[in-house]
Amino acid sequence: TTITVTTTTSSSSTSSSVLPFDEALQNALGNLEASKLSFLGLLDGLNTNSSTGVLAQRVDVQEDGTVLVGVAIAVPEDGSPVAFGYGNISVEVPSAILESLGAPGVAVMGLLPTTSPLFNLLNSSEGGMQSDILSLDLFANGTAMKDLVEPIQLTLVSDGSQPATCAYLDEQTKKWSTEGVSLVSVQNGTIICATSHLSIFGAILKSAFA
Repeated sequence: TTITVTTTTSSSSTSSSVLPFDEALQNALGNLEASKLSFLGLLDGLNTNSSTGVLAQRVDVQEDGTVLVGVAIAVPEDGSPVAFGYGNISVEVPSAILESLGAPGVAVMGLLPTTSPLFNLLNSSEGGMQSDILSLDLFANGTAMKDLVEPIQLTLVSDGSQPATCAYLDEQTKKWSTEGVSLVSVQNGTIICATSHLSIFGAILKSAFA
């Protein structure tokens, strides 16, 4: 397995005008998705046999603190789930999903710290964020998957000071939703979620959905 860490900076122009919330959020999400596409070449020239299922990994740290983790993955020799992550945040992909790809794929995880502009936009759309925000995409032959044959498990860091649940960002309504996402457990400062689709995820105050 090869692991590469790079730091990415970008130039930006300043303006006295403030974008409407929907436009600002859409622009920020578009920039995040565009950054993920740079990971699609991870599979180039790799030996696709691996005992762990992780063929290569690259970490990019953006100027605003956002961390992008790209992982080239394949079905492990023993058929076990493939796990990867950054710090205390992790993702576990069942082998059934990898088999459904028909070929090795690329997973891209984006971690939005509380200091990032996109985190602040997403938090203001509902309020009550209890974790960093995790974005997850899975590409097969360069095409992003959406629906999954089995749930993927996500581990987020949460201080546990208030009751929280797992949610994803519905990009149509610009609001957080629990549809297709379930809470598995809360333990030792982490909240474990299972999701049947790929999106942007976080731990949200349960009272936000009351």
